[in-house]
Amino acid sequence: MKYFILLTSLFLSAALPAQNSFTTENTLQSAKTTGSNTVRSLKIEATSMEDLENIDWDDVISVFDGNKEEDEIQLITILNFKKDDKAKYDGNIQFSVKGKTKDLDKLVKRAKNQQRKIKRMYNKLNTK
Repeated sequence: MKYFILLTSLFLSAALPAQNSFTTENTLQSAKTTGSNTVRSLKIEATSMEDLENIDWDDVISVFDGNKEEDEIQLITILNFKKDDKAKYDGNIQFSVKGKTKDLDKLVKRAKNQQRKIKRMYNKLNTK
């Protein structure tokens, strides 16, 4: 009997993630057919500190204009850098913030704070 329960639980644990994936695909397909556009994530990649500092945050906010207030969103900020006359190392620094669309102003404020942290980390790593 205990083997039956063990096998049943193994089967269910393998089947449940597949069901979850199927539901997500149906939801995405449904969103496409109804014409709703929901932006769930925005990744901002920069290859220099100058690019990172010149992000237009008003444009970032406008990307999420079509979202509902309760939609979960994520902002990802990445600085990719290569070894050159300004940098001692190759690498990247990445931060992300998550929340609801209704809290977008707070998320942008946190992302700007993370942008300052990225700058400090970059300067600390690459001071020659």
